[in-house]
Amino acid sequence: MGSPAEQELENLMLVAKSCNYVLETGSGYSTQCFAANNIPVVTIDLFPPEDELRDACPSVTFMTGWSITDSDMIKLGNPLFNKSRYKNTPDEKVAYGIESMTGETDLIRKALEMFGVPDMFFCDTGEYCGYAEWLIMRDVIPVGGFIALHDIHYPKSIKNFQTYREILSDQNKWDLLYKSMSRQGLCIARRIA
Repeated sequence: MGSPAEQELENLMLVAKSCNYVLETGSGYSTQCFAANNIPVVTIDLFPPEDELRDACPSVTFMTGWSITDSDMIKLGNPLFNKSRYKNTPDEKVAYGIESMTGETDLIRKALEMFGVPDMFFCDTGEYCGYAEWLIMRDVIPVGGFIALHDIHYPKSIKNFQTYREILSDQNKWDLLYKSMSRQGLCIARRIA
C-alpha cells in the first residue's frame, strides 16, 4: 500500500470487484480504475466526460447532467444546509438560489430505472449534491449492498460529512468497513439491515 489516495482506491476496488454494477456520481480517476478492473459502472457527472476519459473507459456508461432535481437540493434556509468553502460552482449557485438547474436532471432515479439497483453507490459528487443523493439512495441500497463516500471530512468538504455521521450513528443498519485517514477521507459501509 502506498499513499493515502492509493490506499483509498485499493480498498474501493477491492469491494467494487464483488459488485454486479456500481453507480458513481462524479467521474474521474475512480471511473478509470473501475473500468481498468472490469467493474461495470454507470457514472453521472454534470459535465460531459473529456475524450481522454471516455476513450480510456469504453465499458463505462456515462450520463451527463444533474444527479438530483432542484427540489432535492438542500438549499440556503433549510436547517440541513451547510456552507462550502468552494466558490462559484454550479451547485453552489443553485443552492443559494442564484440560478436554476439547466440541462437534464434526476439522473440517479433515471439510472435506477434503466439499470436497476446497484450493488454499490459511490458518491463523489458536487459539494451541494452529496447529502441530497444520500436522501435518495439510503433506502434504495439493498441489504448486503455498499455505499462509498469520498470527501467525508468537514470543513475540507461538506459533500459527504453529514452522510458519514448518519452511517456512524446507525450501526444497526450500516457496518463501516473502511475509513481512510487522508485529508479528504473515504469511507465504505455495507448495509446490514
